[in-house]
Amino acid sequence: MHPINIAISEIGLSSAQGNIAQLLEGDVILEPSALPWETEACADSQLCRPARGIAPDLKGAKRWRALAHAALEDCLANKIIASETPLIVGTCNGGIDGFEKEDWKKAFDISTLFAGTRWEKNCLPLVSGSCASGMQALFLGTQMIRAGAHEVIVLAVDILSTSNCNNFDSLRILCNNVAPPWNSVYGNILLGEAAVALHLVNNNDNNCKYKLYGPLLGCDIGESKRLTKLLQPWQREKPDFLLGQGTGPAEIDNIELQSLQAHFDRDIPLSTPHYYFGHTLGASGLLSVALSLISLNAQKSLPQLEMPVDKARDGRILLKRDYSLEHSAMIVCRAVSGACATAYIAEKAQPEHYFNGKKWQEIVKVPPLSIPFLRQFATEAIKHRPENKSDLIIVFLEEPLTPPSRLFIGNKLLPSAVLEITPSYIPQLLAACWGYDGAAICVLGGQSPATLKYFRKLFTGINLSVNFVSIKSKEEDREIEWH
Repeated sequence: MHPINIAISEIGLSSAQGNIAQLLEGDVILEPSALPWETEACADSQLCRPARGIAPDLKGAKRWRALAHAALEDCLANKIIASETPLIVGTCNGGIDGFEKEDWKKAFDISTLFAGTRWEKNCLPLVSGSCASGMQALFLGTQMIRAGAHEVIVLAVDILSTSNCNNFDSLRILCNNVAPPWNSVYGNILLGEAAVALHLVNNNDNNCKYKLYGPLLGCDIGESKRLTKLLQPWQREKPDFLLGQGTGPAEIDNIELQSLQAHFDRDIPLSTPHYYFGHTLGASGLLSVALSLISLNAQKSLPQLEMPVDKARDGRILLKRDYSLEHSAMIVCRAVSGACATAYIAEKAQPEHYFNGKKWQEIVKVPPLSIPFLRQFATEAIKHRPENKSDLIIVFLEEPLTPPSRLFIGNKLLPSAVLEITPSYIPQLLAACWGYDGAAICVLGGQSPATLKYFRKLFTGINLSVNFVSIKSKEEDREIEWH
């Protein structure tokens, strides 16, 4: 752990339960509403949790921009922010609404998503790490502070869209009636949307009461049990409460529960934003960070984090309303893709040193791949594994993959292709091919020489070893560069 003191000085939010002020106003919890588009009669869910105050007719990039603007305004209202302050963004699916090829390419384009805003030309390329997108962006933000930046804005946004809904429906993990978290057997997801903005600062003057430790990142591959290892630095701490995902399926829930049980007693209560906010995809981890800090500042649990039953399936206590909170919170994120993240917020903590390890794990057998480029990538990756394991892998993806028409049945992707087209699948695939269980991040928006130079300088300055891989687009072809 680096000794620099990092804190979150301001929070902004756009969510199903409103912004920060609306969350703190009282006990009014908004119920799910009907999806704003027609669904098939056989669809597993017709409900969702849209962001409060966002016009229902906004779609795609316009909707993404509206949520982002609302969260940034909530965070930075009446604040003077230096023009050079960097903004780093995490998103699972960007501003996509359908599957049109050109729309899919623009879904992660900064100039489109931030058109007409002050951030249009002052935003680093987007980070896309499935449900861990926001946490990966937060990781990069903390590294910028450690490298000398006084402040950084971290933003995570994901929206409701027909493509997201159809993809989850293909995986058969949506539902209308959400079961109590960590008690379901099958998929337990009700889709939501959110934008979360955090103002990170160098807190060496101790103006902020609560400090941010982490996040730590990793990849669960094979039998690596990486999430358990990411919790180890805090095993001597006793947080007031824990915030996880709890979205199911049971296999993923059990990974969360077993990892927590390895380090924290079952009398430490657990909660998730998913029950009242919906599954907010790439914003979910950052939403947990924001809600934990709001709860600690209020010194009690929020009504929006109260769980409907007393215990998880393993006997762990679940959080109830007005539970006294004063000192610390543990945030856990484990995506279906295998991307993991943990973070700790506390007045004071003494985490153990976290060591990523220098030995490669056993190479994981890659499943059959539907998209030809991914088969090519996996074949080349095995040949390019470095001799020494690095602290971090960054994949620069110039344009997102677009699904071939043969992978559709009607307007839905085949289940085998749903995960493959998400940008985060590529670093996870690379991790499997290399036997790598450390942090693996996908950066979208191209890899210009200036961007690569910036990241090289950033990580060299804080003594992190990094493997860079660039995937450039040439019309229908893609070129892989192994740095």
